[in-house]
Amino acid sequence: MASVNAQVPVAESARPSDLDRLEHALSELVALKNTLHSENSELAESLEECRRRLEEAEQATRDLQERLLVEGQLRQDALKRIDDLVGWIEQLDPRFGASDD
Repeated sequence: MASVNAQVPVAESARPSDLDRLEHALSELVALKNTLHSENSELAESLEECRRRLEEAEQATRDLQERLLVEGQLRQDALKRIDDLVGWIEQLDPRFGASDD
């Protein structure tokens, strides 16, 4: 009879295989994390560039709107002066007043 203290032979455990798979999965996760971190950095830089360009475009739009207002005012002023000149000429020489078409 076998003694009570005899050890049963242990079959080759699947644990090294599980550990290898775990190590491989962790390595893939670390590589994926590094890839995603790199992509995130690139996207953040791209986003910052887009924000900068948008701010520049908004400033250019504000500048153009301001210029448009100034140019519109200048146009209105020029039209008023022309109307004043036409009125002045009509007062100086009635021949230029009402036309007989």
